[in-house]
Amino acid sequence: MAANLQPIRDALTAGDKKKAQELLRPLLRQPTPELWVLASKACATREQAIDCLRRALALDPYHTDANRLLLKLEGARPGGIPEPVKVQINEKDLLPLKKVKRKPVNWTRRILTLLGVFLLGSSCSLLTLNMIGVVSGPIGLVIQVTGGPKPVTEVEGVPLAQAGDDAVMAVAAAQSEPAQVRDTDVLDNGYLHEYKFDGVEGDTALIYVQFLSLTANRVSRNVAVVAPGGRNIADDCARDRILQGDNNVTFTCELPRTGEYVIRILGRTNESVGAYFVGVERYDMSE
Repeated sequence: MAANLQPIRDALTAGDKKKAQELLRPLLRQPTPELWVLASKACATREQAIDCLRRALALDPYHTDANRLLLKLEGARPGGIPEPVKVQINEKDLLPLKKVKRKPVNWTRRILTLLGVFLLGSSCSLLTLNMIGVVSGPIGLVIQVTGGPKPVTEVEGVPLAQAGDDAVMAVAAAQSEPAQVRDTDVLDNGYLHEYKFDGVEGDTALIYVQFLSLTANRVSRNVAVVAPGGRNIADDCARDRILQGDNNVTFTCELPRTGEYVIRILGRTNESVGAYFVGVERYDMSE
């Protein structure tokens, strides 16, 4: 049954953004375009409101209120002063405005743009084949030759390929970096990459992992979201996919504690090796 949104609207009408934020937090674990539009009205800053509206359009590109509010916010300069008109408006000038509804900014567009840039700069070589997951080994060999760790071949006596879903929590990280809004790397069989970010209890983190590999078909079981204290909270988050297939996964997580969070990505042949994108966006519901 759909959630009753009237209390949120009443709080916004009364100017009580804090109450509206409290009512929105649990509902945003399974967001809808309408919820993101309401969240934009409860935001403390213009930038946060724009971010919420873009998320609404990612779910429904034709959402009338989200398009109208986003156009209003992005079409105004800081301080509320409109951008001066420098050209005469006619029918030809008005046609591009239709693109606002057809092609809103979303993760799919960002990833496909990066994919095009990535493939344009690649050449047909063994390294390239490794990066797109057709073959494995070259990247791991380079890591070992340069003094890096050897790949993990088994977990508690079980071959890595046959290990269960908890293998992503058992393998030591070969690489650990701060999480970014958008990052790229290459993962080989038997290696694990970590991405860390600071979170505040009650805030929402939006996480995506997208492999370019032609053979990556079980990515979701090789990604973990670890909360402070070491518990994998991936199953507590709302899961979705950017594109069809199990070569990608997204999480919308309401953070249960304040502290350091870790995204863990394990490389397994025919499951999660090759080049990939990873990103974290944090949504602060506080004033």
